[in-house]
Amino acid sequence: MSKGRRRAGAIAAGRGKAGAKPSVVVHSGAHAKLALSVAAELGVPVIIESPAGAGRYLGAKVFKQMLAEAAREFPQARYSAVLDCGDSAGTAMNALRNGVGAIRIHARDDVLARLADIAAALGARIVTGAVDALDLARIDDPHAACRAWLTAHGPRG
Repeated sequence: MSKGRRRAGAIAAGRGKAGAKPSVVVHSGAHAKLALSVAAELGVPVIIESPAGAGRYLGAKVFKQMLAEAAREFPQARYSAVLDCGDSAGTAMNALRNGVGAIRIHARDDVLARLADIAAALGARIVTGAVDALDLARIDDPHAACRAWLTAHGPRG
């Protein structure tokens, strides 16, 4: 497979396609558990997104541990996750080296191209563009909000 073809598969635009999985921004392990519990209850897949720039302050290992703990509690939940690395190529590289399967980064095209090649070689992907997600920060009733969001934005069968 050529580098260009591999790179194209490793870079994905933000949400927007019909039938795409809904995204939820989680700020804690409790948020991750909540999102997975509601997704499992409704039987819909969900994308767990970190807050903007969380790769820098939370780190790849903590993000993965937080998700692994939530997934152990709700093994029937179908999810994928995206760690936002802000504009830091170094943070993105660290996330890829630590096995994060999808990262979001805001970078120049040449940086994205290099990161996409690395991500493709590791079986990971780069996500770009704006995220259309329910952000659980400062929501009075996150369970109700998550349920409403996943019901409204989940795949229709």
